[in-house]
Amino acid sequence: MRKFARSAAVAGAGFALAAVLSPVAHAAGQAQAPEAQGKIWVHAHEHAQTYKEATTHSPKAGSGIRKGESAPVICLSTTGWYKIADAGPSPIWAEAQHFESVVHMPKC
Repeated sequence: MRKFARSAAVAGAGFALAAVLSPVAHAAGQAQAPEAQGKIWVHAHEHAQTYKEATTHSPKAGSGIRKGESAPVICLSTTGWYKIADAGPSPIWAEAQHFESVVHMPKC
């Protein structure tokens, strides 16, 4: 019986240690993964200038989105700006009024 009790105690300690360390290892793995974000394509009904921040006072980014083109939008800010996915390291911004309305746009 002692051998069984000792084996059960060792196995229980192993399971307890795995249960404690597993969420930590899982969280560390999740922190390293890039954040996945969905995109909704919107259609520009007029030329939309793009900016580095959600304000016309920030520097312009690129040549903008021309009338008739579509853009991959990540979300809509509370101030009426679309956060647009860009091929560069950070997204760009454009005023939402230049695009056709989207009913269910995620909020930034």
